[in-house]
Amino acid sequence: MSFGPQAAACTSKLRPRLTIFTAPHCTLCEQFRTELLKLKHSAVYPYRDFDLAYYNIRDSSLEDHKLYRRAYQYDIPVLHLDGKELMRHRLNVPLLTQRLSDWYRSTTEPTDQTTSEPTQT
Repeated sequence: MSFGPQAAACTSKLRPRLTIFTAPHCTLCEQFRTELLKLKHSAVYPYRDFDLAYYNIRDSSLEDHKLYRRAYQYDIPVLHLDGKELMRHRLNVPLLTQRLSDWYRSTTEPTDQTTSEPTQT
C-alpha cells in the first residue's frame, strides 16, 4: 500500500493520524507495522483509536517522494503523528502512548478559556 502522508489517512478530525514511512523489502518496517497493528487491535491498549497510513518512500508517483526518500532512506521505518516525526527504527510504545495521550487530552480541552467569575458593576 502506498499513499501520500496527507491523503492517506481517514479525514476524521477526531482521531490522531499515524503515518509509517516505509519501503519494500524492509524487515524492520514489517516488524514495526506488525507491532503497531497489534496495539491498534488490542482490547486493552487505551489509545488504539487512530488512523494508520503508509508512505512508501520509493514510490516515485507520490507527492514529495524525493524529500522523504532523501530524509529517511537510511532510517526507515519512521513514524509521524499528524505530520510530525515521532520516532525512527523501533516502535517505542511508552513514547507513543504518551503522545497519543497528549493528543486526546488536547482535543478534549475546551478551546474557550473564559472564566465564569462574576463581573463587578
